Amino acid sequence: MKHLTFCLLILFITSCSTTADIQRSWVSPDIKNKNLSGTIVVVVAENDEMAILYEKELLKELNKQGVRAEARHNIITGKVENDEVIAYAQANNFDTILVSQYVGSDSQDIHVRGKLYLGASRYPGRVYTIRQTPSYYTTSTYIMLVATLYETSSKEKLWDAVSTSQSGGMPEKLFLPFIESFITQLKKDLVVK
Repeated sequence: MKHLTFCLLILFITSCSTTADIQRSWVSPDIKNKNLSGTIVVVVAENDEMAILYEKELLKELNKQGVRAEARHNIITGKVENDEVIAYAQANNFDTILVSQYVGSDSQDIHVRGKLYLGASRYPGRVYTIRQTPSYYTTSTYIMLVATLYETSSKEKLWDAVSTSQSGGMPEKLFLPFIESFITQLKKDLVVK
């Protein structure tokens, strides 16, 4: 019984977890020739509270990777103006600005086939249907976010990635899989060591 309870708990936990996948990424070929030091994290969102939560988590993960980073909400409150962020970055020796924002969402209808449960007859070679569950349709919504790294001095794009995740769960935890996917891709593209 304990084994069954443990298996059900693991199944519940894994079924509630959300992952985000990188759909595409691009890295500037000359990024390896640059000696970059520090980044400012800017999240563009309609809801400032959610943007601040996302910035805090992204900042925490970048700091874990040894990146000197600062979040926009610690520098500028209210509406973000590009010139203000760039001026602060240049004055404080931040060579890059990492901007993340919502790109859009897509819904897909998914057909879930019913299950057929079969039983064995007492006569060899005979099978009969015990019960069958009906088929049904459900809708899955996928959310897309983009993260782009810009060089402060030239304002040129150095790195870009688009990530998607299935919508679900608590809104304030939704961006955590995106952060994980972006950090993993930054490492893969050798932008973060």
